[in-house]
Amino acid sequence: MFCSKCGNTLANDSDFCSKCGMQIMPTNSEPNSSLTDSMPQTDSMQLIITIGKAMAAGLSNLIFHVFIDGAKVGEILNGETASYKISPGEHIIKIGACSIGIRVPSIGNPPVVLLLKWGLDIKPEIVCHQQQIVTQPSVVDKVKATTQTKLGYFFAGFGIIGFVVGLLIFQTLEGTGSIVTPGQHSANLNILDFALPFVIGGLALVIFGAVLIILSSLKPRK
Repeated sequence: MFCSKCGNTLANDSDFCSKCGMQIMPTNSEPNSSLTDSMPQTDSMQLIITIGKAMAAGLSNLIFHVFIDGAKVGEILNGETASYKISPGEHIIKIGACSIGIRVPSIGNPPVVLLLKWGLDIKPEIVCHQQQIVTQPSVVDKVKATTQTKLGYFFAGFGIIGFVVGLLIFQTLEGTGSIVTPGQHSANLNILDFALPFVIGGLALVIFGAVLIILSSLKPRK
């Protein structure tokens, strides 16, 4: 097997790379059969893809779809590694919403090693450990807003409007911070009864809309 960082040849039972010291992670999938069957074994290279692990609630089970030249070849779970067969020549590799162009060298060279860096505080990017084979820099595709995302923005926007209206109604309270007459007190209670649904309802809609937007941007593992 090979090191997913530097491509160094390793013994099958190795825990660490003898060249760069990286901890070896076992692959979670076999080379894609559809690609392997469509090309002679002597004309294929090994493509190793690793997903940078993000540790956060709700992220551990995320999966990333892998495409080679527009054809889906598999899925990789957050933090795992997979190996595929790929023919020499120029290809576009897409992992999730990120893509990169590479030129696969001829047989006899180390495997092509790609790493998807991603996370809540990391700009998504595909890193190739053999820079000389990169033909197009890593880019992040613009993802079209789904219906769920649009609904999220709608509820969040409507909630903000309701929240602001409630605050404006609060501004009409009479004698705030001072002694008020019984009549003013009664009027203030009516204003509070009228404003509170706007404030509480608006805040609830903002939270609900934010949840919809977050959920629409994440694809849970099936």
